[in-house]
Amino acid sequence: RPLLSYAALERTVDEAGGVQLGYVLRDAGGVLVDRKVVGYGGAEEDANYVALIYGLLKALEKGVEDVVVRGSSVEVTMQLSGRWKPRRRAQSVLNSTATELMSYFTSRLETSLENEARDLVAESLGIVQTT
Repeated sequence: RPLLSYAALERTVDEAGGVQLGYVLRDAGGVLVDRKVVGYGGAEEDANYVALIYGLLKALEKGVEDVVVRGSSVEVTMQLSGRWKPRRRAQSVLNSTATELMSYFTSRLETSLENEARDLVAESLGIVQTT
């Protein structure tokens, strides 16, 4: 199955505040289909949703119908699965958008260790993280 990984990465100290967010879309054979990284000035929880939404839109554009979604945020994964409710209005709106987009796919959410997904996205995007 194709794999969509998404993450929000805190910017390094030498850059302006905010968050870097990105996604990596791979086909069923693991070949890179698309990747993106952008800056985001909002909360990291929101940035995870935005990264997921960007990735889902790209998967739709590429004609993907079946996808495994692997996130870097346990909070977002739990909210998308319905186990937790979004805490803020902005999260609720982003959650609704992501849920609607996911309905276009036969998809499976995977909960992964936060650093595992972040490292995957960082490596694929050529981002060096500082700890």
